[in-house]
Amino acid sequence: MAPPWAEVEELEFEDYEEPVMELEKFRAHFTTLQLGKITEVGLGMLERQDQMLGKIDVMLGKQDETLGELRGLRANLRSILDERLRKLEGDVALIKAKLGIERP
Repeated sequence: MAPPWAEVEELEFEDYEEPVMELEKFRAHFTTLQLGKITEVGLGMLERQDQMLGKIDVMLGKQDETLGELRGLRANLRSILDERLRKLEGDVALIKAKLGIERP
């Protein structure tokens, strides 16, 4: 179909002198070409998928490292806070003793 702005002034017909492939042979050949292209694209997709999986493995490893560090920090923070609380309790006990206030 010609574009809407095209103006056809003349048509010429010529006989085609070359041999023409049978329709079934053309279909088989064309199908084989298309399957080859599909295979190439599929292999490319698998390669990219493998690359992504490798990156995900690296990210999971880093996530595990981060979680380990956070657990260590949490344990350190807990021990620091426990120590400070014991010290505060001791200081409060001394202040109460000096003020003559007994513990309940």
